[in-house]
Amino acid sequence: KTPPEKRKMIFALNYHAAEEACYAALQQMEKQRVGTIINVSSIAGFKSYKNEAIYGTSKAAINKLTEHLALEYKGTKIAVLALAPGSVDTPLLRKAIEPNRAFLEKEVFKTFTLDQYYERILKPEQVGKHIIELAESPQTAKEPVVVMQSYEF
Repeated sequence: KTPPEKRKMIFALNYHAAEEACYAALQQMEKQRVGTIINVSSIAGFKSYKNEAIYGTSKAAINKLTEHLALEYKGTKIAVLALAPGSVDTPLLRKAIEPNRAFLEKEVFKTFTLDQYYERILKPEQVGKHIIELAESPQTAKEPVVVMQSYEF
C-alpha cells in the first residue's frame, strides 16, 4: 500500500540516518577510545503490526546494526546500545491513531477509551530519562538492545 518513494524515505529516515550517525560518531570515539552511542529503535523492530512493514523493518535493522557494532566494540570503552520503547504518547502517534478512535474504542479496547490508552502508554519524558540513564551507565544494559515496555493492546 505504501508508495515506493515513501518506503524509501521511511527507511532512510529510520535506518540510514542512524547508520550514518553511528559511523561518524565511531570515528571520533575510536580516536578518544571512549564513548557511548544510543540508537532509538522501537518495539516494532521485534513485533509485527499491521500496515507497519517498512517502519518495523527499519527498526529491526537498527537493532541488528546495534548488536553487530556492540559485538565489534565489546571489551573496549565504546558502548553501542539501542533503546526500543513500546508505544509513546507523541503527536505523531496521536495523529496516526486518532482517525480510528471509534473503531479502536468499540472493537479493540472495548473496556476503556482512547484517552485512557494515552494515559497508560509511555511518555516522551520517560524515554528521555531512560536514554540519559543508559548514557551515564552503559554497563547496566544486559543486552545491546534494551526494550522499554509500554502498554500494548
